[in-house]
Amino acid sequence: MQARASPWNTSRAAAVVVAALLLGACTPMRWERDGLTLDYADKDWGDCRRQSIASANRWLMFDTFPRTYFGRDALGRPFSYYQANPYPNRFMLEQEYLDNCLRSRGFRRVPLPPEAAGPAAPAAEAAPAHSE
Repeated sequence: MQARASPWNTSRAAAVVVAALLLGACTPMRWERDGLTLDYADKDWGDCRRQSIASANRWLMFDTFPRTYFGRDALGRPFSYYQANPYPNRFMLEQEYLDNCLRSRGFRRVPLPPEAAGPAAPAAEAAPAHSE
Protein backbone atom coordinates (compact mmCIF):
# COMPACT_ATOMS: atom_id res chain seq x y z
CA MET A 1 0.00 0.00 0.00
CA GLN A 2 1.38 3.41 -1.01
CA ALA A 3 1.46 6.29 1.41
CA ARG A 4 -0.37 9.32 0.09
CA ALA A 5 0.70 12.86 0.71
CA SER A 6 -1.58 14.50 3.20
CA PRO A 7 -3.39 17.57 1.84
CA TRP A 8 -2.32 19.36 5.04
CA ASN A 9 1.36 18.72 4.34
CA THR A 10 0.98 19.88 0.74
CA SER A 11 -0.86 23.06 1.69
CA ARG A 12 1.62 23.74 4.51
CA ALA A 13 4.53 23.43 2.06
CA ALA A 14 2.75 25.72 -0.40
CA ALA A 15 2.15 28.27 2.37
CA VAL A 16 5.86 28.25 3.27
CA VAL A 17 6.85 28.77 -0.37
CA VAL A 18 4.34 31.62 -0.80
CA ALA A 19 5.50 33.27 2.44
CA ALA A 20 9.15 33.06 1.34
CA LEU A 21 8.31 34.60 -2.03
CA LEU A 22 6.32 37.41 -0.43
CA LEU A 23 9.04 38.21 2.08
CA GLY A 24 11.66 38.24 -0.67
CA ALA A 25 9.52 40.50 -2.84
CA CYS A 26 9.19 43.08 -0.07
CA THR A 27 12.89 43.89 0.15
CA PRO A 28 13.29 47.65 -0.36
CA MET A 29 15.66 48.40 -3.26
CA ARG A 30 17.44 51.46 -4.64
CA TRP A 31 19.46 52.32 -7.74
CA GLU A 32 23.20 52.66 -7.19
CA ARG A 33 26.31 53.33 -9.28
CA ASP A 34 29.84 53.24 -7.89
CA GLY A 35 31.78 56.49 -7.76
CA LEU A 36 28.84 58.77 -8.42
CA THR A 37 27.86 61.76 -6.31
CA LEU A 38 24.28 62.31 -5.29
CA ASP A 39 23.92 65.35 -7.58
CA TYR A 40 24.93 63.40 -10.67
CA ALA A 41 22.76 60.44 -9.67
CA ASP A 42 19.75 62.76 -9.33
CA LYS A 43 20.53 64.30 -12.73
CA ASP A 44 20.80 60.87 -14.39
CA TRP A 45 17.60 59.69 -12.73
CA GLY A 46 15.75 62.84 -13.82
CA ASP A 47 17.02 62.49 -17.41
CA CYS A 48 15.96 58.84 -17.52
CA ARG A 49 12.58 59.70 -16.00
CA ARG A 50 11.91 62.35 -18.67
CA GLN A 51 13.02 59.97 -21.43
CA SER A 52 10.84 57.15 -20.09
CA ILE A 53 7.75 59.37 -20.01
CA ALA A 54 8.39 60.63 -23.55
CA SER A 55 9.03 57.10 -24.86
CA ALA A 56 5.91 55.74 -23.17
CA ASN A 57 3.82 58.56 -24.63
CA ARG A 58 5.16 57.84 -28.13
CA TRP A 59 4.55 54.12 -27.76
CA LEU A 60 1.05 54.56 -26.36
CA MET A 61 0.14 57.05 -29.07
CA PHE A 62 1.35 55.11 -32.10
CA ASP A 63 1.70 51.45 -31.16
CA THR A 64 -1.25 50.42 -29.02
CA PHE A 65 -3.59 49.09 -31.66
CA PRO A 66 -4.24 45.36 -31.32
CA ARG A 67 -3.12 43.32 -34.28
CA THR A 68 -4.18 40.13 -35.94
CA TYR A 69 -1.34 38.18 -37.50
CA PHE A 70 -1.82 35.66 -40.29
CA GLY A 71 0.51 32.90 -41.34
CA ARG A 72 0.86 29.22 -42.19
CA ASP A 73 1.93 26.41 -39.90
CA ALA A 74 4.51 23.70 -40.72
CA LEU A 75 1.87 21.71 -42.63
CA GLY A 76 0.83 24.72 -44.70
CA ARG A 77 -2.50 25.28 -42.96
CA PRO A 78 -3.50 28.93 -42.50
CA PHE A 79 -3.78 30.30 -38.98
CA SER A 80 -4.17 33.65 -37.29
CA TYR A 81 -3.63 34.96 -33.81
CA TYR A 82 -4.57 38.11 -32.02
CA GLN A 83 -2.06 40.17 -30.08
CA ALA A 84 -3.52 42.62 -27.62
CA ASN A 85 -1.66 45.50 -26.03
CA PRO A 86 1.11 44.00 -23.83
CA TYR A 87 1.17 47.15 -21.66
CA PRO A 88 -2.34 47.91 -20.46
CA ASN A 89 -0.91 50.20 -17.80
CA ARG A 90 1.12 53.35 -18.54
CA PHE A 91 3.08 52.94 -15.27
CA MET A 92 4.37 49.51 -16.32
CA LEU A 93 5.64 50.86 -19.63
CA GLU A 94 7.28 53.94 -18.07
CA GLN A 95 8.92 51.77 -15.40
CA GLU A 96 10.38 49.42 -18.00
CA TYR A 97 11.83 52.33 -19.97
CA LEU A 98 13.21 53.88 -16.75
CA ASP A 99 14.83 50.60 -15.67
CA ASN A 100 16.44 50.12 -19.11
CA CYS A 101 17.75 53.70 -19.18
CA LEU A 102 19.29 53.50 -15.70
CA ARG A 103 20.88 50.10 -16.44
CA SER A 104 22.35 51.48 -19.68
CA ARG A 105 24.01 54.25 -17.62
CA GLY A 106 25.66 51.71 -15.31
CA PHE A 107 23.22 51.72 -12.38
CA ARG A 108 22.18 48.53 -10.61
CA ARG A 109 19.45 47.74 -8.10
CA VAL A 110 20.74 46.92 -4.64
CA PRO A 111 18.90 46.30 -1.36
CA LEU A 112 18.73 49.18 1.06
CA PRO A 113 20.93 48.82 4.15
CA PRO A 114 18.91 47.66 7.19
CA GLU A 115 19.25 51.02 8.96
CA ALA A 116 17.85 52.88 5.92
CA ALA A 117 15.05 50.37 5.36
CA GLY A 118 13.78 50.50 8.94
CA PRO A 119 10.45 51.91 10.03
CA ALA A 120 9.78 55.58 9.41
CA ALA A 121 10.71 58.00 12.13
CA PRO A 122 7.86 59.56 14.14
CA ALA A 123 6.67 62.91 12.80
CA ALA A 124 8.09 64.84 15.78
CA GLU A 125 11.60 63.50 15.10
CA ALA A 126 11.36 63.59 11.31
CA ALA A 127 10.96 67.37 10.98
CA PRO A 128 13.54 69.40 12.91
CA ALA A 129 12.22 72.46 14.70
CA HIS A 130 13.24 75.78 13.16
CA SER A 131 14.52 78.35 15.60
CA GLU A 132 14.98 81.96 14.64
